[in-house]
Amino acid sequence: MGNISTAIQWKGLLNITFFDDFGSYFFSEKTLELEAVKGKTISLIPFPTVHKIFTKGLAYPLQEETLTFGKRIGTRNKAIEDKVHISFESGDLLIYVGTLKKPLF
Repeated sequence: MGNISTAIQWKGLLNITFFDDFGSYFFSEKTLELEAVKGKTISLIPFPTVHKIFTKGLAYPLQEETLTFGKRIGTRNKAIEDKVHISFESGDLLIYVGTLKKPLF
């Protein structure tokens, strides 16, 4: 969590992407297009709240909805198109893009 806290503080000056064995995660700009993601898991995690989020290209699209950490988040969605569009009005949004590798367990 310390790395995420630091990334929030620097997100306006640096593009920081974290990688692990199962994917990558980063804080999004207010408008973002992900490419070459069809079939991948996409999770949207608000810190603490993201307002008026809109997505296109996901199995479970969002239409100007609010996500709040601890109440409603957008985890384990699936990209159904090669390009996924995400936009939101305000807040800090952490996006996780899973790889197509299967977990070890």
